[in-house]
Amino acid sequence: MLALMIEITAVEAAEPREIRVRIENEDGGRLAEASGGFQLQSPPDHDPGEMLNLPIVLDFRDVELPAAGRYQVVVDPMSKGIVETQLSFRAGFPSDQGR
Repeated sequence: MLALMIEITAVEAAEPREIRVRIENEDGGRLAEASGGFQLQSPPDHDPGEMLNLPIVLDFRDVELPAAGRYQVVVDPMSKGIVETQLSFRAGFPSDQGR
């Protein structure tokens, strides 16, 4: 499972948005990808300039990592002028312990 928190302004939230999330190996090869759209409405008690938080949970439990090693999650907001974010992680397996 992967949980993300997107922080966005009320003006940005009012426009339809797309997001793509990829799981990649250390060489950038794609292992899985999920994408979707969202649009938020500001709550009535929202103060001007206050950021909105959008939690997103993605189910990547079916993704099989081929081996222990480095991988990355790439979050692409698919919006002009906003760069994607890369979060790296290291996977290990119980059978690799003691090596």
